Amino acid sequence: MIWSERTGREKILLLVAAGLCILFVLWQFAVRPVLNYHDNAAAQFSLAERDLQIVRSKLPLVMPQGTPSGPAFNRVVLITAAKKRGIALSRVQPEGDSGLDVWFDTVSVQQFYALMTDIVIKNGAVITRVHLGSADPQTINAQVRFDVAH
Repeated sequence: MIWSERTGREKILLLVAAGLCILFVLWQFAVRPVLNYHDNAAAQFSLAERDLQIVRSKLPLVMPQGTPSGPAFNRVVLITAAKKRGIALSRVQPEGDSGLDVWFDTVSVQQFYALMTDIVIKNGAVITRVHLGSADPQTINAQVRFDVAH
């Protein structure tokens, strides 16, 4: 009904406007992302390389050798070490028979790395996965998976 009430000139203008909208949507969301994919991928790769170099520069050159000096790593050791450092654990969840997932929310970067260093060196913790996020330069949110030996 709406279409039949239009004059020929209005119909042509509406078709041209619809065609331009379709072309814009195709360009914006289909063609342009494909054309820019290589450049975006190269930029993301260079940022990832930069982040890797930052992490590598902060790693110790030689990992401490020898046996852990404290009790074997487990959930209790983790909670005790976190309390000692003043870190509140958001969630500690067993993952199957041999894993432990731990969430940290808004913890100081220095405190987090000090805790990780302590439990790896003193308690022999094995970290299998880490996911870090940051809302500001001083604090991070982290999810860490540890292997727990039986």
